[in-house]
Amino acid sequence: ATRANSSPCLPLRPRSARAGLYFGDFSTGAGVRQQITVGGCTIADNLNRGLYVRGANASVQVVGGAFLRNGSDPRGAGGNEGFGVMVRQTATVSVVECTIVNPATVTATCHVYAASAGASGALSLYRCARTNSGNANGFLASGAIDADTNWWGTAVQGEIAALAAGGAAWTPWFSSAAMADLVPYNLTLSATAANENVAVGTDIGTLGSTDNDAGAPTYTLANGGGLSGADNGSFTIDGSTLKTATALDFESKASYAICIQADDGRGGLNWKTCTITVNDLNEAPVLGEIGNQGVNEQAELTFSAAATDQDTPPQTLTYTLDAGAIAAGMTIHPTTGAFSWTPTESQGGADYTVIVTVTDNGSPNLADAETITIAVAEVNAAPVLGAVGSKSVNEQAELTFSAAATDQDLPAQNLTFSLVGAPAGAAINPTTGAFAWTPTEEQGGAAYTFTVKVTDSGANPPAQWDGEEITVTVAEVNVAPVLGEIGNKSVNEQAELTFNAAATDQDLPAQNLTFSLDAASLARGMTLDGSTGAFAWTPTESQGGADYTVTITVTDNGAEPATLADSETITIAVAEVNVAPTSPGTIPDQSLQQDFASYVVVADLATIFADQDLPAQTLTYTVDGCSADGVVAASIEGGSALRLTSIASAKGTTLVTIRCTDNGVPALSKTASFQVTVQAVHNVTRNTFHDTIQA
Repeated sequence: ATRANSSPCLPLRPRSARAGLYFGDFSTGAGVRQQITVGGCTIADNLNRGLYVRGANASVQVVGGAFLRNGSDPRGAGGNEGFGVMVRQTATVSVVECTIVNPATVTATCHVYAASAGASGALSLYRCARTNSGNANGFLASGAIDADTNWWGTAVQGEIAALAAGGAAWTPWFSSAAMADLVPYNLTLSATAANENVAVGTDIGTLGSTDNDAGAPTYTLANGGGLSGADNGSFTIDGSTLKTATALDFESKASYAICIQADDGRGGLNWKTCTITVNDLNEAPVLGEIGNQGVNEQAELTFSAAATDQDTPPQTLTYTLDAGAIAAGMTIHPTTGAFSWTPTESQGGADYTVIVTVTDNGSPNLADAETITIAVAEVNAAPVLGAVGSKSVNEQAELTFSAAATDQDLPAQNLTFSLVGAPAGAAINPTTGAFAWTPTEEQGGAAYTFTVKVTDSGANPPAQWDGEEITVTVAEVNVAPVLGEIGNKSVNEQAELTFNAAATDQDLPAQNLTFSLDAASLARGMTLDGSTGAFAWTPTESQGGADYTVTITVTDNGAEPATLADSETITIAVAEVNVAPTSPGTIPDQSLQQDFASYVVVADLATIFADQDLPAQTLTYTVDGCSADGVVAASIEGGSALRLTSIASAKGTTLVTIRCTDNGVPALSKTASFQVTVQAVHNVTRNTFHDTIQA
């Protein structure tokens, strides 16, 4: 059971019960069978013991509880005169941070009891306290009463009295002083209400508690002790300060339920639920965006201002204008927000700043406002385009110039530049008049006539403009070919790498393109077909494990200017590839007599196996095994010598396999086998006798 400060009560009171909590285990197997923790409980008002534990395999721990008024029946009636805890028959009990209060109705009270004389229980108490509820006869008994004794009888009564009088040895398990509070209590929160619309992280209140233990408790938002808060996630605790973790809005949620946990750091926990109330405040209305406006002089400007207000019940909204706007002749309907203004002739050509405000009738009155600009236009005059003149440019070269214009209207109007009948690709910046065009290959060798135009943003009449017709002559020019992207490549040593280089040339008529390699690449054995761009290279073993820089170039046969080219430098990574060893040599077959003397068949297996990898790898030789066991023993000695050793009285034929393994990645190997025949040694006398028997 998890320890909890809220102390649920176990009111076990039947007279037939041995105890409020009774645990027994009389099994004979090794090891504790019952390991029980009772946390944060009140064991109260049981006529017999509060806690009774028996049996060698029973282990009980009581943490942070209380034993109240247990054992009130007299001994003769089945009670035990106030035993809150009783441990017998080698059971093990520890009582930690508990209070034991005896009933006031008994006269010979013992708080705890551990039977002894070969069958005692082990009872440990830590940071506990006892009181007698007004009964002065509160004693401690330990280790002096046999578990098998009829402890309801007068003999036991006498022993308890002797213990109480100091006539027998006993261990004072408790402090006689009142127990200190073991968990924080009296949890408080200085404030449980907050205004809506406060910033996230706003302080709500300060947490406090009482705890006689040293040090202040740690406060968190956590459910426990049977208590919970559905809105814990909407708040945070910083030290002992409760703060908001979400925006509070009365209209969305008027209150929040939280659960606060206090932890003294020594196992003492307590919880408290709180309701945080959100104060309903008057919220300002929100004026919808109006934006700047424009109007010609002596023309009416109208629009409607609109606003929203989230307060409930709805409030009355009133629209107003600033004093300057009213003085200029502007009006707005206080209820509908309808705006109207017809500027006079003298008001043309100027900008007017207007403040539109909406105010609610809440307490206090709150408002929202927007400041807009109304531009009153003069009657429009056409702009004047500055001289541009005709131009010339090479094909695929950029032509730029800037058109400029003036306009006498005040306030100044926006001038917009544009092209009429311009060739494809030509463009002009509508604001700055910057012109740019790069004629294509197809557009070379021709002249193009079009109009550069400037238009104002005025009205009355609107969109006045001026323009100039110009001619741009485009010359034919040879353009370099473009080599298609090849990119870096990779290949294994001794493997062929192939790819095709490709190029385009926009010159018309089409020119001849020739592909080529740099000299260093040719020296390494690379080839590139000059017409097709087909590349081929098979790196040698010695070229493995390195990167090679290769420049591929394509050249045209054009003129003005002549022979233009494009190239790309790529890197070809040649990977080192491990190649398995080979066995160019052979191990000769061996014909031997029984019990032959051990000898070296091959002094150096490097004469049998070989490896072509560079740099040279380390070769390891091992005996893979024999096709027939028990004929001969083969071994590698000195790293590379193959030795055969006889097996006593063995004979027969077997195939011996030797494996050569390199240290490449991955490791590769090669095997070589040879036949060994071991013949029996013939004994003349034995053979003659054998022949005689056969005859």
